[in-house]
Amino acid sequence: MKAEKQNKILIVVAIVLALLVAALIGYIVYDNFLVKENEPETEEPNPDLGEHKPDYDKYLGVWYAEGDQSYTLDDITDDSVTVYERELTISKIDEKEVTFSLEFYRYAALDDVTAHFNGDTATFTSEISGPDGTVKGTVKLAESKIIITITDSDVEGILKEEIIFANKK
Repeated sequence: MKAEKQNKILIVVAIVLALLVAALIGYIVYDNFLVKENEPETEEPNPDLGEHKPDYDKYLGVWYAEGDQSYTLDDITDDSVTVYERELTISKIDEKEVTFSLEFYRYAALDDVTAHFNGDTATFTSEISGPDGTVKGTVKLAESKIIITITDSDVEGILKEEIIFANKK
């Protein structure tokens, strides 16, 4: 009889422990998976950018390349317009991507290209029409300049080169 009573106590203790373990597992699953689905995603900081994010707004706008020739043209209103051999327009930029247009005066243009950052360098591929072809390259942000490197191009007038845009209009 004493052994039977001990067996019942052990069964009750085992059931209580099993319920506690099941409740703990349920809480962990709920807390780690189900609740997280409704929470907004938070970005992990990019270790390549350091602790401080750059001021991306300072890169917005129109830039022209170091050493490029400028041309003054008269438009139909008799106003003068200055254009440069290569002109870069940054229309959108943040820690994930940069959207830009790159004009090669009288040759070709890359319009509204989006490049995705991996560290401090963004890569892009652009199919262009006019002179049909593909242009591939990178965009690198520096302190007061933007470096575009054309790594591959089959478009006449767009050469494989590094272009430093250090002058902002």
